[in-house]
Amino acid sequence: MNRRRPYAAIALVLAVFIPVPPGWSQEPAGAAVAPAADPVRDAILSNERVRVQRLGLEPGASTALHTHAHDHIAAALGVGEIADVAPDGAERRRTFSDGSLALVPAGVTHTLRNVGDAPFRAVTIDLLLPQAGARNRCGALLAGRPLDCAGKAAAASSKKKGGALVPQMETDRTLVSLLTLDPGAEHLFKASPTPPVVVALEGTDAMAIIEDKIPGAVGKGEKPLRGGDAATTLPKSALTIRNVGAALARFVVVEFED
Repeated sequence: MNRRRPYAAIALVLAVFIPVPPGWSQEPAGAAVAPAADPVRDAILSNERVRVQRLGLEPGASTALHTHAHDHIAAALGVGEIADVAPDGAERRRTFSDGSLALVPAGVTHTLRNVGDAPFRAVTIDLLLPQAGARNRCGALLAGRPLDCAGKAAAASSKKKGGALVPQMETDRTLVSLLTLDPGAEHLFKASPTPPVVVALEGTDAMAIIEDKIPGAVGKGEKPLRGGDAATTLPKSALTIRNVGAALARFVVVEFED
């Protein structure tokens, strides 16, 4: 039985941490370019529920015209000034603060242009399954909608242990939260049939740790997490996020209904 252990550990790490190829796309061909085919995007994690990509725009640069087939969350890595340009040329300018979140509903067709003086970086998260009943929790991702922050007090109490997990928005399938960890602190996501996806924000120096126990074998994997990195684990495996840096670590956490 012991001979199986190295193979179990290797298989576990490869299955969880190898990214998808940068050019991968599940979008159908059409007049607008799919986000995954845009050369300024870099795919880093994908499964049947989400696709996570890095977006980078130099000053004055634009994305291609594209249509979002799925509800889409963007998390800013640093500050930025972005023009959101509709197909008819109409512009809406937005200032992003570091770590701010934005929701783009499915069906939106647009181009993004960096109108700031510095490069703009973000992580985008496509929710690949249909979503319904979207509502704000403690974050105003849905413009003009009220906040429902009933869980904020309970989340804040976890700061005594060096961390806080605060819900930002919720649908019938998905909960999006912000996780903060003090230096040396960690957060355990218990084993689940549908494990969470964790995305590190700017300035984070952390470690994602998984351990899968099967009869006769234990597989363990570790992955460094810095700004713009993403991690998940296998179904029914626990995931621990540990802040190994000297500063506050911040993450976007996407959890799913089982």
